[in-house]
Amino acid sequence: MWRPPPPSIERLLAQHELHDCLVRRIADLDCTVWRVRSEQADMALRIYAAERNDPEPIDTEIAWLRALSQAGLHVPCPVADQRGRYRMSWRAEPDAAPRHAVLLNWLPGRMLYTGLRPVHLRRIGELAAHLHHSAQPLVSSRQAHTPDLSGWADGQRRLPVTYPPGLEATVQRSAKQLLTLQQTWPRDAVHWGFLHGDLHPWNIVFHRGAAGAIDFTDCGWGWTAQDLAGVLRFMKHPLTPRDAHLGSNYPRLRDALLEGYATLRPVPDTLLAQLDPLMAEGMLTTLQWIVDDWPRPDHRAWGPGFLSGLEAALAETLG
Repeated sequence: MWRPPPPSIERLLAQHELHDCLVRRIADLDCTVWRVRSEQADMALRIYAAERNDPEPIDTEIAWLRALSQAGLHVPCPVADQRGRYRMSWRAEPDAAPRHAVLLNWLPGRMLYTGLRPVHLRRIGELAAHLHHSAQPLVSSRQAHTPDLSGWADGQRRLPVTYPPGLEATVQRSAKQLLTLQQTWPRDAVHWGFLHGDLHPWNIVFHRGAAGAIDFTDCGWGWTAQDLAGVLRFMKHPLTPRDAHLGSNYPRLRDALLEGYATLRPVPDTLLAQLDPLMAEGMLTTLQWIVDDWPRPDHRAWGPGFLSGLEAALAETLG
C-alpha cells in the first residue's frame, strides 16, 4: 500500500530534493527496499542490513552500477544527493545505529519465470557476458556471496531437527564434495571474475526486448559460471510442480543461455563442467538463507517443497 514516508525516510529523501512522495515497502529480509514515487521520479531506496556496515563493498556496487548504466545496460543507476553522495547514512531513530542507504532509479520491466523461452535465455546469456566483461577493470577485495561450505562440511552448521530426516547428512556430504571440486578449478579470467552473485529469474527483468538485472548487493569475486548456474538451476529444478514444463524444456533453455553468453565471452568445456556443481552450491545458498533468515520453513509457499526435494536434487546435480 502506498503511503507517505515515515519521518526518517522523508528526511533522507529530502537530501535528494524529493518531496511530496509516496512510498511502498517491497522487501524486508536482507535489505529493506522502498519504492518511492513522486511527480518527478520513480525510485528504489535500498537500506542495507545493520550487519552490512562495511562501506567498501557498497561503494564497489555503486561504482559498478554506474559504469554499467553508462555502458547502456539495463540496470538500476544510483542517484547522488545534493552534495554528490551516493551512499548515505540512515537511522530509524535518532539514537539507533546508522545503516547505509542508496537511492536508485526504478528499473522498468517484467519478471518472467514460467513464461521463459529460449529467446529470453539467450538475452540473459548476453546480459551475463556483458556484466562479466564490464567488471574486469574493477579493483575490489569483495567476494561474491556463497554458502558457508566449510561450516556445512565440518558439521559446525546444523539443520533444525524439524527438517527432513537425512537431509543434514546429504548437505554435509555435498559441501565436502564441492570444496574438493573447487580446489581443482582454474582461477583465470575465463573462470574467475567479478559477478552479480545472485542472478536468478526474480532478479532479471525484460524491457523492450532486452534483459536487465536488479539487486546487486551480493556482487563480488567468484566463479563466473555462478551467474549462469543461478539461472539454470531454476530451469532444471523448478521451485513448484506447476513449473515442471521448464525442466522438460531444460536442454533448449540451457543451450540458448550459453549461446547468448558465447557472443562475448568464451564457454570452454571446463566452464561447462562447473555448471552442475554450482547449481548445487546455489541450492545450499537457498537452504542457508531459509535457515538463517526465515522465521519458519513455510515463510514462503515453496519452502516446504524445496526442503523435501533438496536431497534428491543435490544427488542428481552432484552425481
